[in-house]
Amino acid sequence: MTSFPTTSDGKEYVGLSTIVIGTGAGGTIPMLARVTLVNWYGQPLYDTYVKPTDPVTSYRETTTGLDGTYFTDEIAVPFQQAQLMVAGWLSGKVIVGHQIWKDLQVLNTQYKILAT
Repeated sequence: MTSFPTTSDGKEYVGLSTIVIGTGAGGTIPMLARVTLVNWYGQPLYDTYVKPTDPVTSYRETTTGLDGTYFTDEIAVPFQQAQLMVAGWLSGKVIVGHQIWKDLQVLNTQYKILAT
């Protein structure tokens, strides 16, 4: 397997993944439910469930494995808190992931994209 060239043991790379649930009619509007960041070696940097900001109309359980129990005050963090944490971790980093634009969209975050 070929690896990306790095200049500092991969510290400039952060993997980003999100899980979304649905709001709106039929649950068609994506809303952030979980966000995970990993380092170059796949070790978690940040992993949290995010409290819904709008009424949930679909947990998309067959694909997410989530239900309402994941979004209690004891488990999930407010959206703005997750958004700020992710922004801090991603600052100055190269983001690695699949369909990153969708992740950034549900995080309501702008990021300079160099390549996809």
